[in-house]
Amino acid sequence: MNIIPHLITQDFRHHHFLQSLRALGLDDGGQQDLDILSAVAEMMQVPQGPLRDAWEDVYVNWLDRAAQLPLQDSEAGFADLAGRCYLELQELGCRV
Repeated sequence: MNIIPHLITQDFRHHHFLQSLRALGLDDGGQQDLDILSAVAEMMQVPQGPLRDAWEDVYVNWLDRAAQLPLQDSEAGFADLAGRCYLELQELGCRV
């Protein structure tokens, strides 16, 4: 079992929750960021440099897509988007 797609799913869920709070005027100033992106990058052994920059762009793009999911579709949608995100991250040539 690969834990990385599950971590990405949790990051998407958390980001969606924080975006909802911000929409209500409850901005945390970034204090609730879990930094799962860095953990996943480390687990996938993404080297620093241009590849890492491209990798982070892909991850953040998918994170933004997850934030746009309607609340009623979010649970299944997070897992689907996380799986697709993980596949795209792998296509960049990262291990794992």
